[in-house]
This record gives sequence, structure tokens and C-alpha cells, in this order.
Amino acid sequence: MNRSTSLYLDIVRPMAAIIVLLSHVSYDNLSGGQLGMLSSSGIQAVDVFFVLSGFVIAHVCATRENDAKSYFVSRATRIYSVAMPR
Repeated sequence: MNRSTSLYLDIVRPMAAIIVLLSHVSYDNLSGGQLGMLSSSGIQAVDVFFVLSGFVIAHVCATRENDAKSYFVSRATRIYSVAMPR
């Protein structure tokens, strides 16, 4: 993956996540109907986020983790970094 593609993905994925967040906040009981135009855009943003995340994960698996041991060590490290309390 070249640098410009990686940068593009690093920009689009968080934007999609923000749109999903805003679509949840736009519910009538949370925003009083002020953000109603954002409620329907969250579904497409979820699709974009998951498709791009799958693309990134597939790229990482294809280029960095060539055997089962490196795959499981990498996954365990990522899970440990967010799952264990400090």
C-alpha cells in the first residue's frame, strides 16, 4: 500500500466514525430534533468504516504476519493494550 492510500484511509475511517457518532447524537431524545438531517447518514458511514477496516486488516495480515505465531502475537498485543486495566 502506498503512502497516499494509507493517508487516505487514515483520514476517511475516523471521519466515518465521527459521522456515526453524530448520527447517534441526532436522535430526537438527545438533540431535540436539531440534528435530524444526520440520522440517515450513519448507516452508510458504518458500511464505509467496516469496509475500510477490513481492507486495512487484510493488508496487514498479507504483508506483516506471515505465520500463525506472528499473527497471534500481534493480535494478543493489540488486545492486551486496550483490554487490560492500568
